[in-house]
Amino acid sequence: MKTLSGSEVSEPVKITVVTSEEPDGGKIKLLDASEICAGAGVEIVNEKLASGCPGSENYIYSWEKQEEGNDYWVGTGASASGIRIQNLTKTTSFRRKARMGDCIALSNVIKITVKPEVDAGKISGDQTISVGADATEIKSESGASGGTGSGTYIYGWEKQEDGKSEWEIIPGETRASYRPLALTKTTSYRRRASDGGCAS
Repeated sequence: MKTLSGSEVSEPVKITVVTSEEPDGGKIKLLDASEICAGAGVEIVNEKLASGCPGSENYIYSWEKQEEGNDYWVGTGASASGIRIQNLTKTTSFRRKARMGDCIALSNVIKITVKPEVDAGKISGDQTISVGADATEIKSESGASGGTGSGTYIYGWEKQEDGKSEWEIIPGETRASYRPLALTKTTSYRRRASDGGCAS
């Protein structure tokens, strides 16, 4: 091979310099509270993308979760830089995995704590009355339990008239027992309970 000056040169040899930077899985952050009630959802978004693997910056992302009490991580099936988690029922940690070829890097870990559920307890059973009559008091056979462990519960009552699918909140009823008055329709009743955090 000749140069413009006419001298002979060899074929060029390329030496690629690979960065010594350690692979960095980037950073994720939580948009919602880190403590939620059972059945709620949260969203984790990207704060910093992965970097440090040799080659292009075309990373493939995946997500892993670890439920409390387990020592292993499992895939969630999500593949974006962020993730939306629905209907979480157990305290669970999440992390993002970035892959480029054989290079793998992990993000920071975010733990979502699911608060204990409240059990609304048990109320007395069905009754049969005449139109316009008052029902016998629906008594509390067992109080609420569970939740965050405060031991203080706030009660509420709901009703559902026969033939309807919706439950209606009864305003102002916060006692553990309740007596319906002057009923003209067959109606079902249920009690709610909350410890100030999560409700039953």
